[in-house]
Amino acid sequence: MKIDWQMEDLRPGEHLCHIYQTAVEQRTVLGAFLMQGLATGERVLYLAESSPQTLLDYLGAAGFDSERCCTSGQLQVAQRAALGLTDFESSRLGARLRFRLRRSR
Repeated sequence: MKIDWQMEDLRPGEHLCHIYQTAVEQRTVLGAFLMQGLATGERVLYLAESSPQTLLDYLGAAGFDSERCCTSGQLQVAQRAALGLTDFESSRLGARLRFRLRRSR
């Protein structure tokens, strides 16, 4: 699966929506997106459906120092349900994201 050209075209602040069919495809796209953002100094908040450790393990296996990024506040990974976001509620989501953003500064 070739996705590099898509990642290179994204500018800071842009988002990516990719409908994946397999876990491998999800990790490939997500990993490239996150690693590009982290490598260029972007702050990242990832809301995981499953255990946040799954993403951290994947990034670590890909050679990325996710522990350093988490310690510095550049990368925050949280389980969506742990934030009380079991259903999509835009106002609640916005408030929680603003709180996390202020905390990461």
